[in-house]
Amino acid sequence: MDCQKIRKKFIFFIEKELPAEVNAEITNHLKTCKKCSELFENFSETYNSVDLKEEIEPKAFFTESVMGKILSEEKSYADDSSAFDILFSKFFKKIAFTGIAVIIALVILFYVTEGTFSLNFTADNDELNTENVTAIFFDN
Repeated sequence: MDCQKIRKKFIFFIEKELPAEVNAEITNHLKTCKKCSELFENFSETYNSVDLKEEIEPKAFFTESVMGKILSEEKSYADDSSAFDILFSKFFKKIAFTGIAVIIALVILFYVTEGTFSLNFTADNDELNTENVTAIFFDN
């Protein structure tokens, strides 16, 4: 094994988490390689000076709280529509609003032009006099 691979396994070597043949290989390498041996000594001193054995107790119901949040997030993602559905729902909303606006415009146009059509159809002649205007607006 080369020096880089040996150095990556220092922590596992200290914790005795490696198979016996890998431990023997690292031990032999440390005997023959001065740089790795010095680095391992420094690493080992630093690692042993830090008390990593102390465990911190989580607050009561910590696990339940975290799992509840995870489940609620999963549920919210499951309830959300796909991006395709979201895009098309916005598209259809725009079409619906445009359609409503067109219908309103047509209704207004119909009522506005209805007076013009009734003027053309109710007047006996093309002259616009007070009798014709009175008949159009007040005699229905």
